[in-house]
Amino acid sequence: MRVTVLIPAHNERDQIAGTVTALRWQTRTPDQILVVADNCSDDTESVAAQAGADVFTTARNTGRKAGAINQALARILPEDPDGDACILVMDADTELSPRWIETAAREMQADPRIAVGGTYLGKEEEPNLVRQFQLNEFTRASRLQYRKHRKSVWCLSGTGTMAHVAMLHEIAANRGTVLPGRRGDVYDPDSCTEDFELTLAARTLGYSCVIPRGCESRTEVMPTVRTWFNQRLRWQHGTLDSLRDYGFNRVTWGWQGWTRQGLFHLRFLAQFLLWFVLIHSLLTTGAGFPPLIVAALVVVYFERIISVWRVGWRGRLLAALILPEFLYGCSEGAYLVAAAYKVIRRQPLATWGHL
Repeated sequence: MRVTVLIPAHNERDQIAGTVTALRWQTRTPDQILVVADNCSDDTESVAAQAGADVFTTARNTGRKAGAINQALARILPEDPDGDACILVMDADTELSPRWIETAAREMQADPRIAVGGTYLGKEEEPNLVRQFQLNEFTRASRLQYRKHRKSVWCLSGTGTMAHVAMLHEIAANRGTVLPGRRGDVYDPDSCTEDFELTLAARTLGYSCVIPRGCESRTEVMPTVRTWFNQRLRWQHGTLDSLRDYGFNRVTWGWQGWTRQGLFHLRFLAQFLLWFVLIHSLLTTGAGFPPLIVAALVVVYFERIISVWRVGWRGRLLAALILPEFLYGCSEGAYLVAAAYKVIRRQPLATWGHL
């Protein structure tokens, strides 16, 4: 089974060589690595070529990341009309674990009606508080992914998604009818979260989306509050946009769609309620908490620390302090409200970029 890797890249000269090199060290090396250079003003193309990748340069792309991928796929897909090969699309700032492709290929050979995604951790770059919050967050999220049923993945992450060419052909053929978008496009250029929209498209057509153990990656985390907020605003805005486009149906009504969004917002409100109840109880009764409540709080406290153990001492210390991570969780409200406002007003987001 031939495996082609597509890496859409916009001004990624500092990251692209490491991404390509990590692919060369895969236990199952890809048959082709194609860097899709989109509107680059740096030397991403030459750095990628020196690292051993083929380079495809987009022409007048205005469709963000999805448009860049579509241009590359328009060249690749006609070469395999029967859909025997696989395409792995991944971010330019991401390095896959050594057995990623081998594991995904094995799963897809066993079941042709699946698409494979992966969990992701943050790259441990120059430490700062904003990066550390994200390292802790991604580590906890990756643990939760493995607790779920293997067919309940809610998003095939852009950090790495592998699909049969046959599935991509089917999606392109159903755009404009069963699926939103324009006929012939695999990815919807109107979506600013093309990975989540592709997940909805695959599940609508009856494909299962899975994350096997062994498909793990490390990706760049945002270095500042501003870049973090812009990233999360884009994620949330794109998610709501895609759910609105697909409406209420068997695919979107559940843990992978509207129900998840409802619980996500309730979780944000619940943490305020929890702290209010705890503080109010202490101030009004002055008698402390019942032993059962104390035991539960102790378990939760140590679980917060243990769940980020692999991050290192900085992550453990941050979790042990409690208050900083609580405030980080509270900050989610800013982009939740901003995204809902933009979706209701149908305000578009800017084009995609490095940060």
